[in-house]
Amino acid sequence: MALKYVSTLATRSFHIQSFRLTTPLTHHRFYSLTHRRPIKYSIRKSPKFSPEEFPPLPTIDDPEIEKQVFTHRSLFGRSATAFEDPDDGFHPDNETLEFLGDSIVGLVTTELIREMFPRLRVGPLSKVKSLLVNNENLAVICDRYGLHHKLKTAASQVLVLRESSNVKGDLFEAYVGGLYLKKGMDVPRTWLRTIIRPFAEEAIAIVKREHLIKGAPASPKNDANDDNSTSTSSSSTTQPSPLSGAPDSAILSLFNQHCSKKNSPPTWDFGPMVGTKTTPIWTVDLSLPDGFKVEGRATTKQAAKADAARRALVHFGVTV
Repeated sequence: MALKYVSTLATRSFHIQSFRLTTPLTHHRFYSLTHRRPIKYSIRKSPKFSPEEFPPLPTIDDPEIEKQVFTHRSLFGRSATAFEDPDDGFHPDNETLEFLGDSIVGLVTTELIREMFPRLRVGPLSKVKSLLVNNENLAVICDRYGLHHKLKTAASQVLVLRESSNVKGDLFEAYVGGLYLKKGMDVPRTWLRTIIRPFAEEAIAIVKREHLIKGAPASPKNDANDDNSTSTSSSSTTQPSPLSGAPDSAILSLFNQHCSKKNSPPTWDFGPMVGTKTTPIWTVDLSLPDGFKVEGRATTKQAAKADAARRALVHFGVTV
């Protein structure tokens, strides 16, 4: 079965000047702007930026720091396992700047999401942060600014390294580290907060959805614009469906029965696992012959199918 899912912050159009990132790239959900190769990512929808909203790239204004930012260790054939550089063979690459920039990106992200979601507990906050600071997401920003095109690597590895999401994520962090060395904390903080904020709004939706899927109670709703909210009886608004707590296997069994009765065989298309190792997220697209389509998402394949089946049962007129 072909996998047709695209990586996380990426199904909504990503409008930036002449760039329009809408097509799924192949491995997870983001494609390179220059090559149709997948970039792993963990947020499903890409926020929209107008040309005015996406901030310009701050300049480092220091040739030596900038040279180091764009120097990959492969250029000098340096080993990744060496303890330290020899006195007579030191060639600065961007790894120490990446090490510095990683901390800055993490700090600014933590500050921002604490301000944006002050009531969020530490567990969900950590999940939101992990969705924002992973290399796959930072690689998307690197692509936007075209930083990877300036990366100097070993000639034999230039094509592979410039298209690696890990390398691009590290390069973005190295740029942040170099910017900090030259201009202090205020410039990178202001720049990063502007970029990260829309992504954080998508990340919180992912984490909240996953939390509800695991069975946590939803926040109470109070929709003043809903005319039925004041006219319906308390039993119709507060009494749960008999199947609301049913196990996934029961939901799928009921769904399969309705499909059989209606001679409507379902089609399931799974996307690759996204999220993190500790917080995996599976997504499945369910299609029916009548053209009905719905997406299910959960932390296991079975639960994702059940999530989609619940929605499809509503389509059949069954409340779950």
